[in-house]
Amino acid sequence: MHIWTSHEVPWLDHASDIPSFPEAAQPRHERRHEDPVPAQGHRRGAAVRGRRRRVVRHYATPGTTTRDIATLLMVLWVPIIGNVIAWLIAKRPRRAPKPVSDAPPSFDTLGAFTPHARVELTFRKAAIPSQDVPIAPGEYRCALVLDKEGFSARWVVPPGDALERGQPASLDLEFLSPALARPRFPEGTAFRVLIGDSFIADGRVLRALP
Repeated sequence: MHIWTSHEVPWLDHASDIPSFPEAAQPRHERRHEDPVPAQGHRRGAAVRGRRRRVVRHYATPGTTTRDIATLLMVLWVPIIGNVIAWLIAKRPRRAPKPVSDAPPSFDTLGAFTPHARVELTFRKAAIPSQDVPIAPGEYRCALVLDKEGFSARWVVPPGDALERGQPASLDLEFLSPALARPRFPEGTAFRVLIGDSFIADGRVLRALP
């Protein structure tokens, strides 16, 4: 058996020992027949080995082989940490999508026009003479204002008909939320009609419809 000396191996001195690495020294054919390690136990063991490498590097003398190899093992340890973080993110439960039923009500989803009240509307004169024209046929959506409360509603002007401004007209009106609006609009209730940021008409409830 040959004994190496410091003259034959320049990096060998009396202040440091040759490090031993039992994992690397173990033959490959022996590790092949080992029982598989569970994933959780493997990650816990990897974390312990990572702490050991940092401790070895911290206490090793600068410039020695022990410190250099410990530094190399710490660099190789970084991808393992990244894989563990990616695994934890993948296991994090995701929020369920918001149910469609939580969306605010809209006339677009109600379908056909269903009247809830017969009202009398008197449309105000337009401030600009060129816009002082009759209300054309079509569907109109608005807010019925009571003091500081507003309730969404819509009415329909039948084809071939038109409503003159300044003259009262009887119309059927549909509430967007009838359960909330019906109790607030009994027979004889006066209200204002708001479209956009302008009040275009004044109204009065003639009677409720079934």
